[in-house]
Amino acid sequence: MVSFVFVVNFRKLETCAKQVVALIESRSREVGLAGVCCRSMEFELTQFSDTTSYSRTTSAVLAADPSAVLVSGKRSHL
Repeated sequence: MVSFVFVVNFRKLETCAKQVVALIESRSREVGLAGVCCRSMEFELTQFSDTTSYSRTTSAVLAADPSAVLVSGKRSHL
């Protein structure tokens, strides 16, 4: 069973398009990212290999500017 950590910026939920991002990582540092815009129901799925500093993941999340982030709680380094 996979558990998730849910991080919410409530002030942002009131004022923005309410985008939610979910992240998951494999053993070989492949990162899966799903972003959903709650207003338009558009979504984006991405998978990429990342470095030990997770610079690509950080850039992708910052570019999405989400109001909430879901991260796998099982053996994740994210």
